[in-house]
Amino acid sequence: MGDTQDTTPAYPPRQTTNVPPRAKDSEIPPSSSLQRRLFGSRGIAAFTIDTGPLSQTNANPTSERGAENQGVATSTTTTRTRTKRGRWHTLEFKVYGLVFLIAIPIMVWVPISLSQPSNPNYYAFSWHLKKGWIAGRLRDDSDFQYRSFRDYTLPLAGIMALYLLLSKLFVNLKDFSSSSTSDYQRLQDRGASSNAIGDADLYTPPRRNRLVFLLCFTTIFVLALHGTNALKLVLMCALNFALAKALGGTRLAPVAIWALNVAALFTIHWNDGIKYASMSSSLAFLDGYQGLLPRWQINYNITMLRLVSFSLDLHWARQVAAGSRTNAATTPAGEARVEGSRERTAVARPLDEYSFRNYIAYVLYPPLFIAGPIMTFNDWTSQLFKPLKIPLRTTMLYAIRFLACLMTMELILHFIYVNAIKDSKAWQGATPLELSMIGFWNLIIVWLKVSERGSLPVRDGGRGWVEISAWSPSPPISLSPPL
Repeated sequence: MGDTQDTTPAYPPRQTTNVPPRAKDSEIPPSSSLQRRLFGSRGIAAFTIDTGPLSQTNANPTSERGAENQGVATSTTTTRTRTKRGRWHTLEFKVYGLVFLIAIPIMVWVPISLSQPSNPNYYAFSWHLKKGWIAGRLRDDSDFQYRSFRDYTLPLAGIMALYLLLSKLFVNLKDFSSSSTSDYQRLQDRGASSNAIGDADLYTPPRRNRLVFLLCFTTIFVLALHGTNALKLVLMCALNFALAKALGGTRLAPVAIWALNVAALFTIHWNDGIKYASMSSSLAFLDGYQGLLPRWQINYNITMLRLVSFSLDLHWARQVAAGSRTNAATTPAGEARVEGSRERTAVARPLDEYSFRNYIAYVLYPPLFIAGPIMTFNDWTSQLFKPLKIPLRTTMLYAIRFLACLMTMELILHFIYVNAIKDSKAWQGATPLELSMIGFWNLIIVWLKVSERGSLPVRDGGRGWVEISAWSPSPPISLSPPL
């Protein structure tokens, strides 16, 4: 009987010799002969992207492991690496530079030319212009938000100085309240819960005089800002607080919270702030004093977001306490890390911290009241209990950035009147290029307002920073409240 041939397939399977290896995409020549003549073997891809590796490596293609599996002897692998040059010298970047040198001056000159008296539509928007202070030019004064900031620069600076002085004074006053009161006997209960933060320092309550100062200053600030309209604001805060306390932790809570606040926002704007006279003729006298900013409904846009933030944070905290939701920032060992903004936002505070006192202090917090930025209630309360330490260098760099944005805005408003053109709709006969530049530079103005935020960061007792904000909209960056 002859020997039986072993038909068991080898592992790993060997590559069939008659199948050619697949070429790399970068090695496939372009199908167009014109592309080959103009751009070489890589075609137009060589003009737009770098298809090669970051470094060139010459090595034996057969690895030692693959050689051992196939029973092939290997030799020492020699690797040579040569770093490739950057692409700044390539034709692509030379074209970019040429486009930049041509397009950017045109994008600046077009709106400047539209802002000259030679523009046929000049007198349709010139009534928006006021006397300026740069090179004898008129200044575009059509933006209500920026005009409010410029008109109230000195009062804002005074409020900022007063706030910092009083804040420093109150924080350093001796707290005569006993640490054995019920407000301060919460650490032992928190340490035993896996849903609470384990670090006792994170839950050291702020001094009672700090909260008293916040509530007192907030009351004076809001009354000066909105006058009798502050009563409407407090009423909306109370309604939202009652709803959050009643439904927090239930399935209906998110829908009910958003429905109430969105409906209230639309109602307030639809009725232009809801005058007292429209409610009852006997209340018409309350319309006599409406504060420095009578249009309280404008600032309510941001206030409404804080109302929603508190309500949803309370809703999620109750779910954490009930065990139906996991505290995202809690570690398996039961200790949480409240270090960065993400952790401070995700971690649920103890339920007794969702009080009406903390709620009002958060919603009407003066440095962030007018323009934000928006901070969640969890984040704000976390920093109130354990303030962040901001380096002085960071504060100074932020102040320099603020001044740079401020001067850039002033230059634009003195030489480019696109906001006045937009408000007056004075673009009759404009070319597509001119229309696009009117829209583009209006976006630049909005971006500068968002970047400036009408706020100047200043040190608060060496432990944090505050901002005195002057307008909306809110920027996308959350900064820490002081102390």
